[in-house]
Amino acid sequence: MPGAPPPSGGTPTGARRPRLPLAAALLTGLWGAGVVFVTQLSTHRGDVPPVCHLRRLSGVPCPTCGSTRATLALAKGDLLGAIAWNPWLIAVYFMFGVSLAARLTRQPRYNLIARLLARPRVAVVLLLSTLALNWIYVLATQR
Repeated sequence: MPGAPPPSGGTPTGARRPRLPLAAALLTGLWGAGVVFVTQLSTHRGDVPPVCHLRRLSGVPCPTCGSTRATLALAKGDLLGAIAWNPWLIAVYFMFGVSLAARLTRQPRYNLIARLLARPRVAVVLLLSTLALNWIYVLATQR
């Protein structure tokens, strides 16, 4: 009803919520597919997956070390292997997948990324803290 106050704790009817642009989700998916394709091609030729540049220069793995191997393991259907290589990346893939599905099926309450972007401070704290925890995991496992 026009002019009616919003339900308690909610947003006004028709208010726009921040959302993940479909183009960004598709580009992310294409990027991931490209990484898998190039890495699969190089491993098929006998090359090993690329080594992290930070690790190559300093001997210390970066917070996202193992991302390529995790993506490859996931592409081969090895979810547990992918999580073992880089749990943070697999969580990010999961969030993107759920958010893309929510967007395509018009279920905004399941769009995890849009819900995080609606609260930028929470999103930044969550991003940095989970990335730091992942780095601790990567340093501890030293794969």
